[in-house]
Amino acid sequence: MEYSAVKTFPVPVCLDNNQQVIGTQLNLVNGHWMEDHTCLQRHVGGIIAYNIYYYVQVTGDIQFLADFGAELFLEIARFWASIAEYNAELDRYEINGVVGPDEYHTQYPDAPTPGLRNNTYTNILAVWTLCKAHEILKKLSPEQQQQVQDKLELPSEVSLSSGDKSTC
Repeated sequence: MEYSAVKTFPVPVCLDNNQQVIGTQLNLVNGHWMEDHTCLQRHVGGIIAYNIYYYVQVTGDIQFLADFGAELFLEIARFWASIAEYNAELDRYEINGVVGPDEYHTQYPDAPTPGLRNNTYTNILAVWTLCKAHEILKKLSPEQQQQVQDKLELPSEVSLSSGDKSTC
C-alpha cells in the first residue's frame, strides 16, 4: 500500500471550510512576502498521534481508541514509515523534504527546491509515533486488535499484538 503527502493533515485552517492555498505568506520577522512552503509541514500528523496517546493516557477512554483512535494513530505511524528513507552510507533512516514548525525556514540557501533534511522536530515526532504504535494496539482487547489490523490490512508478517520487542 503506497502512502503519499495526501495522507497528511493540512496546516491552514479556514473559518468557512473553503480552504485556499495562497502561495505566499508574510514573514513577520522581516516584513517581506515570501513563497509559502508550509504544505511540506508533515509534523502535524505526529502532533495528532501525540494527542491521541495522551488523551487515552489521561482519560482511559479505550472505546475512543477502539472506535477510531488506534486506526488514526497507526495510519499516522504507517505514513511516517512510508516517507522515511534508508541511508546506507550513514546506516540510518531519514525524512527529507519537510518543513518544521518554523514556517520561515523552509529551504536551504541556494537549494533548488524547498524542504529541509532531517528536521529534528519532525523526526522526533515520527520516531515517537512509530515507537508507541505497538503500545497503542496493546491497549485494545484481542478482538479489537484484530478488527483494527483487519481494517488497516496490516500484513500478516507484521504482528503488533505478538509482543515483538521494539528497539524504541
